[in-house]
Amino acid sequence: MRSSRGEARPGWDASRGAADHVMALCHKPWHEPLPSTPVAPVNRNSAARVIGCVAVRSVIAVSLSLLVISCGSGPKKDSRRSPVTATVDLTKATGGAPDAGTSAGHGNDVANATTAVDLFSFTGTVDPPRSEVTVSDGVVRVEPSGRFTVATAAPSSGTKRLRLQARDAGREPWSLEVRLSRAGLQRVQVPEHDEEAPSAALALEHDDGDIVVQPSPSRAGERAEVVRLGLPRFRAIATVRDAEGGTGRVRVSVTQTERCDGSARETVRSYPSAQIVNIALPPGAKAPAERQRAQLIELDPREGCMLQGELLAEGTDAHGRQAVTAHIGFAYR
Repeated sequence: MRSSRGEARPGWDASRGAADHVMALCHKPWHEPLPSTPVAPVNRNSAARVIGCVAVRSVIAVSLSLLVISCGSGPKKDSRRSPVTATVDLTKATGGAPDAGTSAGHGNDVANATTAVDLFSFTGTVDPPRSEVTVSDGVVRVEPSGRFTVATAAPSSGTKRLRLQARDAGREPWSLEVRLSRAGLQRVQVPEHDEEAPSAALALEHDDGDIVVQPSPSRAGERAEVVRLGLPRFRAIATVRDAEGGTGRVRVSVTQTERCDGSARETVRSYPSAQIVNIALPPGAKAPAERQRAQLIELDPREGCMLQGELLAEGTDAHGRQAVTAHIGFAYR
C-alpha cells in the first residue's frame, strides 16, 4: 500500500489488501495493542469484514469479563469430602435394630454385645473400603471390599468397653463404642438362605499367660506372626459367630515341623478330626449363634529337636459357609 505521495506506509505489505491486514489483527494475542498505523480507505466489502472482526473481538472480550466476574462473585463450593461411615452387626444401645453406627458414628454412638464364649468376634463394613479400622482392645482385619472382622477376648465378668474407629485422610473419622458383657448362649432360627459368611476368631495362650489373637479372614501368602514358646505346649481357643443364621462347627488345626540333625518331619492335627462332610442345618432349626473349641496342644518334641508350626481356626455357619482365621505361628527352641 502506498500513500498519495507514492511512498509505502510502514508495516504494510503492498502486495496485500487493506482488509487482509486488518483481518490479520483478529489473530493477534489479546494482550498486544493494535497498531496505530492509519488504514487506507477500503471498499465496502473490506470495510464490512473489518467491522465484523472488531465486533467479534469486542463480544468475546465482554463475555470473558462477565465470566470472570461471575466466577469470582459466586458462592464457593465446600471442598470437604464426605465423612467415613461404617456399620456393624451389633445392636444399638437404644435397643434399635442391628447395624449400629449407620446414623452418625462420629463420637457418641454406642452398641451393646453379649457373648457366651471366651473369644468374641463381629463383622462390619466401612466406606470408603481403604479406610483404616482400629479397635482399642483386640485385632481388626479389613478386606478389599470394606468388610472387616474384629476379635477380642471376652470379659470373665462385668462389661468390657471397646472403641472402634475408622479413618481416611481428608475425611471426618467414624467412631463407635462397643460394650461387651457375658450372657447365656443364644440360639437363632436357621433361615432359608444366608449369603453372609460367619466371623471366626483364634487365640493362642502360652505358658506365661500372654494371648495372641487373630480374626478371620486368612490371606494367601501372608506370613504368620510367630510366638516363641518357653514350654512345648499351649492352649488354643477357636470361636465362630453368626448372630443371624446360626453356626454349624468350629475346628482347630495345627501344622508342625520337627527338625533334627538336618532332617524334617511334618505333622498335621485337627480338632475335631477332618471329615468330608458338608455342614447344613435345615431351615427353621435352632442353631447356636456362637460355638467355641478350646484345646490343649502338646508338641512333644524329641530331645535336641526344634519345632516350628502354625495354628488356624475354621468356623462354619449353619449353611456351610466358612470363615478361616489368619494363622498364628509358633516356635520352640
